[in-house]
Amino acid sequence: MNYYVIVEGLGEKYVYKSWIPQVNPSLSYVSDLSKVQDNNFYIISGGGYPNYFKIIEDGINEVNQLGFFHKLVISVDAEEMTYNEKFTEIYNYINQFCCSVEIKIIIQYYCLESWGLGNQTLPRRNTTDEELRSYYLFFDVTKSDPELLPSIDPKEITRAQFSYKYLHKIIIDRYTGITYVKSNPKILAHSSYFCQLMNRVKSTNHISSINQFVEAFSH
Repeated sequence: MNYYVIVEGLGEKYVYKSWIPQVNPSLSYVSDLSKVQDNNFYIISGGGYPNYFKIIEDGINEVNQLGFFHKLVISVDAEEMTYNEKFTEIYNYINQFCCSVEIKIIIQYYCLESWGLGNQTLPRRNTTDEELRSYYLFFDVTKSDPELLPSIDPKEITRAQFSYKYLHKIIIDRYTGITYVKSNPKILAHSSYFCQLMNRVKSTNHISSINQFVEAFSH
């Protein structure tokens, strides 16, 4: 089975290249459509909201024309929408078009960084960073579901922006010389990181929207 995958941005493209084979080891990434054979997945970045709507339309047309893909997977952030609002928005949009293959929608709730905050082994609990300590006091993501994280200052930053800031702080506090940026989220792509996220889901049912990712590529 071959998958055509449209993701929110460049960060997701980097991470999904690693995560997808961990869900389904039979799948391998190809960077060029001309290289697609059997059990491959191809990923294209949607360039964020609202640019990804045009990429989705083009992707549907390409899948229809090429004829060798079996599933189209679309992954986007919910951002400030509820999960249902964003799912409905994407669902209604793709229903304008006729697609020759099954379409799976993944809603990253709120965003990729919210999923990333699900790694309970990552935070250094004896941190001396006062700002990070204030984050833990405000909402401890090691104990509470990161998908419920509110913005620490709604007038200044959105909850998705706070998720990014929180994760960035945890990573630079934990490691020397390692940081986190959206364009190069290398640490999230590591196999052990994904395993920790799966452990969190199984033990707590937190970050439950990541189950859509697992289901999309399981078979």
